[in-house]
Amino acid sequence: MSPASPAAAAPAAADQPLAIGSPAGPLLGLLSQPAADAPARDIGMLIVPGGAQYRVGAHRQFRELAHELAAAGYPTLRFDLPGQGDSPGEPLPYTAIGPCLQAAGNALLQASPAACRRIAVFGLCDGASAALLHAHACMKAQAQSHAQADGQAHPQANATSEPTWAGIAMLNPWLEPDAQVQQARERHYYRQRLFSRALWRQLFSGGLGMASVRAALRSAMGSRASPPGGPANASVKAPMNSPTNGPPVLQPADVNAALAQAWVAWPGQLLLIVGGADLSGQTFDHQVQHHPAWRSRRPAARWQRVLLPGADHTLSRNQWRIAARDALLAWLACQPALQSDVGFFDKQSSNRT
Repeated sequence: MSPASPAAAAPAAADQPLAIGSPAGPLLGLLSQPAADAPARDIGMLIVPGGAQYRVGAHRQFRELAHELAAAGYPTLRFDLPGQGDSPGEPLPYTAIGPCLQAAGNALLQASPAACRRIAVFGLCDGASAALLHAHACMKAQAQSHAQADGQAHPQANATSEPTWAGIAMLNPWLEPDAQVQQARERHYYRQRLFSRALWRQLFSGGLGMASVRAALRSAMGSRASPPGGPANASVKAPMNSPTNGPPVLQPADVNAALAQAWVAWPGQLLLIVGGADLSGQTFDHQVQHHPAWRSRRPAARWQRVLLPGADHTLSRNQWRIAARDALLAWLACQPALQSDVGFFDKQSSNRT
């Protein structure tokens, strides 16, 4: 832990098991509570794992982060999604875990100190994408409910009036590999390859043909290239939905369009943390910066971007993990919108007794 970090000299956090009831079945969580003499915060943190990870996280990333956030005064819940870790059931596609996130957030508020009234979310990879999709879906549901109560003819009129969460921190979020996303992903892949010593070592030793080099140059400069066995094949995930056990199958372009809409319309605060050597994070960042559906359409005051040079997908080096943690703590402390009293997880509407 860096000596200057807010959590460096704070009291140690204590973990307690937390049973979470969700529509998908019981989920197991671990709640890291701040010590009695830790700073009192009105925000709790919900950590959402990505892919097949569970509550500890790669390199114990989520465990360390939960303890450091709690030491800084933020009650923090990390939990296992269905079929992962110690939670029973069948694994769900990330596009279907929204109700699990809702249940976990409600459980966090119920078990947190009275001062904790709102939720912010930290998600990795498709866990981050799932959080944004769910936040936007809840926002639209709220707006429609309010519109119906007010007798409005156009239920989306209030679509930006209330966020579902105070904020979402997204570490290397995931986009589905449709044609546009795959082109961006390959561009970043080949740019990394061009600066790789191993590539040039192979070339000058005769182990790599010039055709491969030309393909890398074309893709790095923006032309389409799809080599067999390249990143296109490596990036494809399992089907997002089961046609026989869950919502209808969503095509990659549909998911990406929903994420773009959520990025633009969701009124809460967003923190985008991008690993400089991670294709998922770089691809998402590229869409935000360059794609017409994303670019310049989210007010600058509602999001921040942090680039971690050289960092991989799961922040396997301690220096990268610490940099992400410090960025998260600074974002929590400095964003005035995170101190507002709106949100799907506001304790006033969580039926806390």
